[in-house]
Amino acid sequence: MFLEGRRSELLKLLTERMKQLSKDEKFEEALECRNRFEALGSISTDRVKYGPVNEIEELKNILGIKGKLDIIEAFDISNIMGDEAVGSMVYFRKGKPDKNEYRKFKIREVSGMDDYSMMREIVRRRYARSIEEKKRLPDLIVIDGGRGHLSVALDELKKLKLDDLPVIGIAKEFEKIYVKDKKDPILLPKESKALHLLERVRDEAHRFAITYHKKLRSKKLTS
Repeated sequence: MFLEGRRSELLKLLTERMKQLSKDEKFEEALECRNRFEALGSISTDRVKYGPVNEIEELKNILGIKGKLDIIEAFDISNIMGDEAVGSMVYFRKGKPDKNEYRKFKIREVSGMDDYSMMREIVRRRYARSIEEKKRLPDLIVIDGGRGHLSVALDELKKLKLDDLPVIGIAKEFEKIYVKDKKDPILLPKESKALHLLERVRDEAHRFAITYHKKLRSKKLTS
């Protein structure tokens, strides 16, 4: 009984510490704290069993998201030298894809190779329509790209008065995670559950964009 009470107390302290470290943007220390939490929580007793922090909770802690993290929407661009340029948006609900909510965009306003302007276009079109149709907004927006792609997405959201939405960019090079108002990217360890979730979301957006792009190119060649 004493050990159970002591462990419960330590888990509570670790939880509070993780939240504070995330708030202070000390993400590496927060992850170390999370690992300690999992190690302590995995020890079972006859009465109490503590499970590890799941991927969504870990991501919330890392990004400092205080509310729910049920809905994630992710964007990607696909084109070859600007030809048949398209954009994609995939929709994840509680960590799982909901393909009924996927959206694809044929780029209308941009010519040539300008991925930043293409990202602007699809983000603007998505959320202008979401506002018009009074749809539920996501709890997190994921942009496939680095600082530049994130910046243009944030700019468009600001114009729509949605700059309070959590938005991140994830670059393929070293899986760097870029967040608003933070100069240096976040680098998560390869075993991070939160990183695995973001990779799944990003890769699905990439797959969906490429599939649509190939379909349009095939249709053009057939014509």
